[in-house]
Amino acid sequence: MTALPTPSPAPVGPADLTGAVAALTEAELAEQPAQRYLLGHVAALRVAAVVLAYRTVPRRRSAGPRDVWQVLAEVAPEYAEWAGFFGFSALKRQAVQAGAVALVGVREADDLLRDVRLFHDQVASRLRRAALVELLETSTPRIAREITSDVDAAHAQQAPRGAESGVISRPEPAAPPSVIPADAGISTTAELAPAGRTAS
Repeated sequence: MTALPTPSPAPVGPADLTGAVAALTEAELAEQPAQRYLLGHVAALRVAAVVLAYRTVPRRRSAGPRDVWQVLAEVAPEYAEWAGFFGFSALKRQAVQAGAVALVGVREADDLLRDVRLFHDQVASRLRRAALVELLETSTPRIAREITSDVDAAHAQQAPRGAESGVISRPEPAAPPSVIPADAGISTTAELAPAGRTAS
């Protein structure tokens, strides 16, 4: 029995960060610091999910669920610092979720939102760059074929008559200036003499 091919994962780009942007916007509009703090963590988790989807992390058997920040640091080392930061603050997030809202002040909530925004912008920038590189790699062969086709068409229009059949008709060479055709209307040498002189 022939196995069916596994479909390739859909490409991931900056547009997939829409959910993170929505959570971040909601966090910025929230009035309570604890609510801003929790929604900021939600936005950061959504950004991390987009990165993991872009890296197409294969599912492996494990003893239990793994922390998203640990996985992010492994599969995307360039975000390891962000993973460590958000992973460390996850303990406070759990405490706030449990009801310890007094643990978070206005300044700490604002600082977290600023960090989440920076994390989002860095991921979005790299995704745009990766998408541009992929676009150039896939479109360059097509563009090269189009240019070659246009050049061939231009050469065909400029080819001499008869080039298609192998017989090229060339224009007749012009007569040298010193040769005067017989039908040029000059019958005698007297007509060539300057006025007032006759040919001898």
